[in-house]
Order: sequence, then C-alpha cells, then structure tokens
Amino acid sequence: AAWRGRGLGRRLMRAIEDLPACRGVACFLLDAQTQALPFYESLGYVAYGEEFPDAGIPHRAMRKRRPVADPAP
Repeated sequence: AAWRGRGLGRRLMRAIEDLPACRGVACFLLDAQTQALPFYESLGYVAYGEEFPDAGIPHRAMRKRRPVADPAP
C-alpha cells in the first residue's frame, strides 16, 4: 500500500509495452481484478466479456489495441 499512487504501476506497464519483444504487437491482453479496472482503463485498456472468478476474486478480460507502424522499406 505504501507504493500505491506513486506511478510505479504505470511506469512498469509502459516499460513492458515498450520492450523490443513487444514491438509490432497490435493488441495486448490481460485479466484484471475488477477493482483495478480504472487503473488499466487509464492506460488505454478496455474491458470485454463477462466478469469471472480467479482464485475467488472477480476479474475481467481487458485488451489494448494499438496501431502497428508499417515496416520500413
């Protein structure tokens, strides 16, 4: 709880999305606890499908689409 609200999660998510291995990825998928939906929505993720339990905790599937640049000629 001491680290919440300091931007660490946002920086980690951006770092993951910017990894060389993620270049060219058009859609990121994740399963988020429903209480965390606003955080992921603030990063551009959109919830889809029905709520489902995971380890007894309600979750939603989320995705983030991003345009993929055409490869250089």
